[in-house]
Amino acid sequence: MQRNGIPEFRPRRRPSRHYLADYLIQVKAPNPRQYGQPVEGESGQLPYSSAPLELINRGTYAADVTIRVRATSNMPNGYTLWGGDRWLRIRAPLSTGQVHEVDLTWEYVRRNGVIVNRAKHSGQGWDLPSKQIVEVRLEPHGGTGEFSPYFLPTYV
Repeated sequence: MQRNGIPEFRPRRRPSRHYLADYLIQVKAPNPRQYGQPVEGESGQLPYSSAPLELINRGTYAADVTIRVRATSNMPNGYTLWGGDRWLRIRAPLSTGQVHEVDLTWEYVRRNGVIVNRAKHSGQGWDLPSKQIVEVRLEPHGGTGEFSPYFLPTYV
C-alpha cells in the first residue's frame, strides 16, 4: 500500500475544550485479482494511436482500464473516451505534448501524477469485461490527440 497524493488536514472550530479536525489521506493498494504484465494498446501496435483500438481481456474477471491521452495539438475543450457504447467526457484542457492519465474505474484524471480537480464533465467510467472485445476510441473536442490504453488481465 502506498500514499496517493498529499494528505489534507482541516482543523474545525473549537466547540469547547475538545480539538477536532478532518483528516483525509488517499492510499493506493494492489488489487489481488490482477496478475502479470500490463497489456498496452493492442498486441503488436505502437503505444499511442489516434485510430480506434480493440482491447481483449483474456482474464476471467473484468479488468480496470487506464488510458493515457496525449495532445498532438491543443485540445482546449477536452475529449471523450469511448469504450463500446459507454463514454466518459473529460473537460480538462490539454496542451500540445501534455499527457493525461485517465483511471476509468475511479474516473480520476492525473497530469504529472497529480489529480486534476473537476476534470470530469459527464458520462461514466467503464471496465473491460472478461473474454470480450471492446472497441476503444478517443474523440477530441477541438484539436487532435492520441491515446494508449493499458490494463492488467484480471483473474478470480
